[in-house]
Amino acid sequence: MPRGGGLALSWDVREDVLPDGLADDAFAAWTDLVGRLAAGDRDWDEAGPVRLPAAQLERRRQANDTAGPLPDGLLHDEVVAQARRTPDRIAVVAGDVG
Repeated sequence: MPRGGGLALSWDVREDVLPDGLADDAFAAWTDLVGRLAAGDRDWDEAGPVRLPAAQLERRRQANDTAGPLPDGLLHDEVVAQARRTPDRIAVVAGDVG
């Protein structure tokens, strides 16, 4: 909404629906984007112009940190090995299927 030669940005957020801080982070990212778009042409062609807050970037980095030793063999190798060791036992239970 134009106001006094500028632009006033506002959001209406329903209380106790979003996790703490999410609406504030989203509004900050949005106002940052609008400010950068108003300042020049560079950000208009950017593939991902919305910048995540540092805390969210850190949470994503931690969640995606999968460094560690990889297991030997394939995911299903132990299932096959168990079936070979105990051929008379039930191998898979799938509810009412089968």
